[in-house]
Amino acid sequence: MRFVSAAGTRLRVVEGGQHFLSASKPDDVNAAAVEFANRWTSRRWCVVGGVSRIM
Repeated sequence: MRFVSAAGTRLRVVEGGQHFLSASKPDDVNAAAVEFANRWTSRRWCVVGGVSRIM
């Protein structure tokens, strides 16, 4: 099943990504995960020096 019609759907393409994307491109995956979480929470998180913090 594809969710192409869901509101707020976004496709993120990671160039050079491999099957285990979080190991081959961890910075890209982490940034996308934080962006996704921020869309669904009232608190805003940021990553500073590798540590997640509430803004």
